[in-house]
Amino acid sequence: MEGELRAHAKRLRAEHERDLRHFRDTLKQELRLLKQEVELLAKERRKETYRQRRARLDAEHAERERAFVAALADSADAVLRRVHEHHRERQALADRQYLQQRQQIMRTREAALWELEEKQIHERHQLAKRQLKDEFLLRRHQMLVRHDKELEQIKRKNSRKEEELAKCQALEKRSLPKRIRAEQKAREMMFRESLRIAGPTGPAAHEDDRERLKKFQENEKRRYRAEQQRLATKHAKAKEELKAAGEALLRELEQYQNEKRKALMNHESNKMKAVEERYALELKEWRATLGDRKLSLLKIFEKQLDDHEKKYGRPIPDRSLYLDVPWPRNVLQHVLSAYQQRTSFIGSLSRSRTSLNLTLSTSNTPNMDRRRSISPTDYRITKSAVTGTSSTSRRGKLTEPQRYGSTSNLKLVSEKISGFSVFRQSDDFRREPIMAYGSDMSENEHRQQDRRGTEKESRKVQTGRQGAHFGQKLKSNKGR
Repeated sequence: MEGELRAHAKRLRAEHERDLRHFRDTLKQELRLLKQEVELLAKERRKETYRQRRARLDAEHAERERAFVAALADSADAVLRRVHEHHRERQALADRQYLQQRQQIMRTREAALWELEEKQIHERHQLAKRQLKDEFLLRRHQMLVRHDKELEQIKRKNSRKEEELAKCQALEKRSLPKRIRAEQKAREMMFRESLRIAGPTGPAAHEDDRERLKKFQENEKRRYRAEQQRLATKHAKAKEELKAAGEALLRELEQYQNEKRKALMNHESNKMKAVEERYALELKEWRATLGDRKLSLLKIFEKQLDDHEKKYGRPIPDRSLYLDVPWPRNVLQHVLSAYQQRTSFIGSLSRSRTSLNLTLSTSNTPNMDRRRSISPTDYRITKSAVTGTSSTSRRGKLTEPQRYGSTSNLKLVSEKISGFSVFRQSDDFRREPIMAYGSDMSENEHRQQDRRGTEKESRKVQTGRQGAHFGQKLKSNKGR
């Protein structure tokens, strides 16, 4: 279910990203059209008109994009809800069909279900944690990108202000000499006129006027330099104030961003803690239900025994052989081993039609090549095996629920674990049950198992030697 939901979510996410990209392209096209419309206006009205219309358009775009994203999210939730409901219906149907097969493998199936449920709870918890980590990783990444953009925007704004201030100051600095020269000319003319009106005539008076005019011109020069110095000081102070204001704005923005990062980290830790608590509570509640489930299963077994007695009219001599059987453990491990044993030989076949990949131990056959040629007689066997492999691959690999829920696998494991069937009327089931983890095996059984393993290894070595012999014969025939 989770894989199917992830596949649907991935497909929906791709479609929504494509739709959102088209929608944003439309918004960008509207913005370009706005720029083209503003360029048609008079030059003195462009800036103010563009600013006003751009603000309105940005607000409208934000509202439309918010509504569009909300609509996409609602549609995705509806689709995923339908998929989830469809999966629940299929699961309910499969459970109803599977309940018809609950005979001798019911105890093993229940144990497998318990292990699967515990594993599913754990995997769901791990998936939730991983999803939460990925979500907050994405949010942190988006936050960092957004913060970088905000910092760049503030820096561009500050640099733009500095450039505008520098332009204004350069213009003011260029206009200062012209203004001061005009003022000097006017003041000098006024001073000369005042000397002409107020002063007496004569050589001594002319000499005195020249001295006073010279002194006036020196004072004007000093005033000009003082004016330049005052303007330079004013410009430097304005630059420092603008720079200080920009730095203060950047510090304030960085402080605000740090607070947002800290808040996001705290939120992530709280979320993770809530996930852990929910997992512990779910596991505790699930384990609390196991006792009741086991009792209900034992009642079903008793009812089956009663039905059996009623059907055949004979009482069962010892019900403890059916009801007091040790509860199986490690069922999934044996299901997987049984499945791997069935597919191990097919998986060891090579894809080549002219060679067979013999999986042998390197300690027993140190000089054998990995691939050996085979005789034309064995080619048909290899071809049929490869055909069986291809047909198996065409059917598709079993998923874990299918593999664990397979009736044949559970039946095999049930007989291997319990050693008897409820309705089998032979005497061989009266032996002690063999547990899945192998802790109840006697010493003789251990010796028999070791002897069977040794015979199996010897058969493998003999098969490898035969393959090497076939390869050498083929090479010698080719050399002739």
